[in-house]
This record gives sequence, structure tokens and C-alpha cells, in this order.
Amino acid sequence: MEELETWQNFRKSQVSISKRIKLASIDGVIDRMQEKRALKPPEMVDEQSTLLLIIAEGGVLVFSYPFTDKWKQDETLFSSFLSAFTSFSDEFFSEGLDRAKFGQHTVLMESVGSFFVCYLYEGQTYAAKQKLSKFAEAIQNTNSIWQILDKFYKTNQILEIKDNPPLENLITEIFLS
Repeated sequence: MEELETWQNFRKSQVSISKRIKLASIDGVIDRMQEKRALKPPEMVDEQSTLLLIIAEGGVLVFSYPFTDKWKQDETLFSSFLSAFTSFSDEFFSEGLDRAKFGQHTVLMESVGSFFVCYLYEGQTYAAKQKLSKFAEAIQNTNSIWQILDKFYKTNQILEIKDNPPLENLITEIFLS
């Protein structure tokens, strides 16, 4: 930008491309690019699972699984917030919410039938997204899990992990191993 006037003068006087390249010191640019390429890529860090929620239509919490004792928040309030945020996104952007970032935490959301599966974690998104997709597909394709989720939703109850061992096994297999 400092040489803008010089470049404009070159353009007006139709200076050759070779002279322009020399002025731009392409060698210096290439050297800097090669130096940057030599930098090591950042180390991939696994995500730290915080919370897994299954929310029904209208923001009704059906299942909650905190992965850590550090999570001391009200899951019902959090699920209502996510539901409201999703409704807002649908209304204003005509698109569903698939992720949101809150400080160090990211929440991924995936629609499964009449439910939303929400995964709150810290860290890298790619592996977390793969786990969430695998989990969402598995609960939809496992009749025993799907039926009990539907039953608890219809009776307005929150499913406890002890009430559904196949769900616990699935969470362990996908998120904890």
C-alpha cells in the first residue's frame, strides 16, 4: 500500500510485467510462504465431554447425562434455552441451529425424529460431530431405546440412565471409550 502511487504510475506508463515482479520482490514473498509452511500444525486435542441432552418438541427435556461432576447447571433450564434458541434460528434464518459456542464450550445439535440430541463439550469439533451423529443414528435405529424415549416424553418424565441400560452402553461405547 505504501507503493500504491508507484504501482499506479507503472500501470499508466505500461511498465513490463517483469519489472513489476522485481519491484514486488516475489522472492521475498515466496521465502516467507515457505517459512510459514514449515511451521508445525497445531496438535489435535480430544474434546472434553460435558453434557448430553435429548430434548423433545417444545423444549421438553427427556434425557440428561452430565459427563462430569463439574456441570452444576439446571439441565431443564438449559434445554429450554437451547429450544428457544433453535426456534429463534428457524424463525429468523429459516435454518435450524446445529451448533453454538459459549466461551470454551460448544454445543452441537442434531435432529432425530421429534427429538434434538445436544452435545456440550470443550475442544475440537470434528470428532465431537462424528460422535454425535453416530449416537443420533444409533438411538433412532435401536427400537428399545427409541420406544422408551417416546414413552418418557409422552408421560412428561425425564429418563434416568439407570432406567435404560442399552442407552448407557451406547453412551459408554461412543463417548467414553
